[in-house]
Amino acid sequence: MILQQLYADADAIYESVTGHDLPPPMFDEEVVHWIVPLDRDGNFAGEMIWIDTRHEVPHNYGRSSDVVPNLLVDTAGYALGILDNNAAKKHAAFKDLLRGCVEKTKDPLAGAVLAFLDASGLPEGKVPKNLKCDATGKHRIAFTVNGAWPTNSPAVRDYWDDLTRRQCKGVDKQQGHCLVSDQPGPVESVLSCDISIGGESAPLISMNEASANSYGFSQALNGAVSRDAAERFTKALRTLMRGKQTSLRVSELTYVYWTRRGADEDVNACLEAPNTDLLDKLMKRGLFAGERVVSPAPEQFYALALSGNKTRVVFRDWLKTTLPEAKRNLTRWLKAQEIVDAATGEGEVLFGINRLAKSLYRQVPGKPPPKIPARVTRALLRTALHGDALPPDLLAKAVTRCRAAHQVSDARAALMKAALAARKENETTMSAGLDETNADPPYVCGRLLAVLDNIQYRALGKVNVTVVDRYFSAATATPQTVLTTLVKRAKKAHLPKIRRAIGWGACQREEGAIENLLGLLSPGSTAENPAMEAMPASLGPDGQAIFLLGYYHQRARYTKERNERIAEAQRLKAAKPTEPKKEN
Repeated sequence: MILQQLYADADAIYESVTGHDLPPPMFDEEVVHWIVPLDRDGNFAGEMIWIDTRHEVPHNYGRSSDVVPNLLVDTAGYALGILDNNAAKKHAAFKDLLRGCVEKTKDPLAGAVLAFLDASGLPEGKVPKNLKCDATGKHRIAFTVNGAWPTNSPAVRDYWDDLTRRQCKGVDKQQGHCLVSDQPGPVESVLSCDISIGGESAPLISMNEASANSYGFSQALNGAVSRDAAERFTKALRTLMRGKQTSLRVSELTYVYWTRRGADEDVNACLEAPNTDLLDKLMKRGLFAGERVVSPAPEQFYALALSGNKTRVVFRDWLKTTLPEAKRNLTRWLKAQEIVDAATGEGEVLFGINRLAKSLYRQVPGKPPPKIPARVTRALLRTALHGDALPPDLLAKAVTRCRAAHQVSDARAALMKAALAARKENETTMSAGLDETNADPPYVCGRLLAVLDNIQYRALGKVNVTVVDRYFSAATATPQTVLTTLVKRAKKAHLPKIRRAIGWGACQREEGAIENLLGLLSPGSTAENPAMEAMPASLGPDGQAIFLLGYYHQRARYTKERNERIAEAQRLKAAKPTEPKKEN
């Protein structure tokens, strides 16, 4: 199914990403580093030219330790017979392949290149120093004849097409039935194109061990595909992985996504770097919650997750749906994670998959970022694109990371909010910012911890160990025991200091903040210490996440108020008339 879809959509994918038509079989856009200029008679014309640009050139089956030349474009060892320990053998194979092309096609451009190589080749003094210094030995060298590329000749292309259709590394191919195109003909024992992922390159179909063989078939013959089918689905996947709007890389997992008309910039923006403007645009299209876009023929949408495993490409996930449905899920995902900006205390921020995944792991300055397990990224992508609920272990991991760091980052807050929203589809989604009417005990307790921390700061200023430093983790898990003690301490020690140092009004405001929250916990109760009794004795992962969001929202409100006070002070200072300087 996956390979068939890539095969069918190859032209649209390639054109949408590169702006060009899909190259013919056994041709690809590759970087050519050098040109050897020749005249019509095959004489060397001047100096080798450094171009280092992509050009559509022939390619061949994987070499490994075999001597397998490409037609007319290759490395120095093959194309010129220099700078390689096995250059003589490689160059002979290169010329034999070219000779067969010239004899078959009688193409004058290819004939000029063969005449040049048969005569004397490149003079020793004409080998550029930069080519000699190519440490990789992989600089590609092409030939031009009076400025024309022989590889662009229709006769040369037809010859290469026919040869590679029938043979692989000089051996006739086995006849069979292509499982992708559903057409009879020669099938591949070795795929000509590899996928590079995780630092390794591998074909999409390959069996190297005898234990993997079936019914006498070996290597790629176990999943028989034709050359044309293999070229199309491999080129399509490679193009998707290169495209900025069609791929997303998070640690070891790569996601690619497309429609039959190519890339969709909204999908990529939602996954890579969403913002509130994008969310507003999607909301205006009605792509939210239970609303569905009705269309007689909606655009199909596909997403594929893959990773590398030594010398294998592993397909981790596959999604086939409609583009409106995918965007509806993405809109719901963005709306669920929308959170107030902690840096300013106002406005909302959204996060891409990369940022959310990284927020779950400790980043040590000066050390490489931790490897994010594929299952974590896969879970986030499935929630965003499929509309699935986040696994409980991701919510627990976000909570654990907050408790360990003694802070709630904006990305972790967004992730916890989205996870909770997915659990409560039939309830009102938690607000992006502070909700002063929310009487959920864990949420109120989280706000109360932020209030007590603020009271300590106003009473004592900066101290070595704050309330949050000492009690954050314990208060999150067992709020009743910790907060009861902290409320008593604030009333006995901190509020009197605020009254003496700042004033009665400030003391009343801070005390009122505590009483308002305690009132939410026990509205209308006349029992002794009802609010303390209403506090949860312990909280599970969901309750801890709600506690942390209450804490985050209250801290963001304090940030907003502080910024407003600073802005007002600056405004008054700027409005105050400047007194003229007194003359001596």
